[in-house]
Amino acid sequence: MTGFLWSSEAEDLGVTKVLTALDRAIDSASLAFWMQGEAKHHLSERAAIRFSGEGDDVSGPWAPLSPVTIADRLRQQYGSGPILHRSGGLEDYIVNASGTMTMDPSGVTFQTPEPTGDPVLQAKFNTAQSGARGVVPARPVVGLNETDAATLLNSLAMSIQAAIEGGIL
Repeated sequence: MTGFLWSSEAEDLGVTKVLTALDRAIDSASLAFWMQGEAKHHLSERAAIRFSGEGDDVSGPWAPLSPVTIADRLRQQYGSGPILHRSGGLEDYIVNASGTMTMDPSGVTFQTPEPTGDPVLQAKFNTAQSGARGVVPARPVVGLNETDAATLLNSLAMSIQAAIEGGIL
C-alpha cells in the first residue's frame, strides 16, 4: 500500500506539506508514470545489450549454437548467427515490449514483456528463458541483478525528489 498517515499534536505546516507532497509523489499514478518511462527504458536497454552480447552479467554467456542448429539455420537462409535471432521477432518482442500496467489506489504492477497472444512467440520466449528438456540450453533474455535494482531504486528516488521539488504535485 502506498501513502502515509500523518498525525501530530502540534501542527507543523512545513512537515505536513512535505509529507503530503511525498504521498502524492509515490501514489499509484506517479509510480505508473515512472515505471512506464524510466524503468521501462532501463529494462529495454538491458535486454538489447543482452541480445547484442549473446548474454550478459545476469544471464551469463549464452551457450553456442549446436552444429545441427547452425546447419538448420543455414538451410533456412537465416545465417549462422547471432543466437536467438532468426527473424528478429523474439528480440523485438523483448526489447520493444510496451508492457502491461495494472493500477489501483493501493499500488501498481508493471509486467514486461507483456503476455503474448502468439503461442509460437510465447514458446520461443519460454525456451529461451528455461531451455527445453535438456535438448536446448537456457539462454535467458529477461533478468535483473543487484546493480539493476540499485539503478532502478536510485532512479525512483530521483523521480520522487524531482516531483517534490518541482512542485508539479
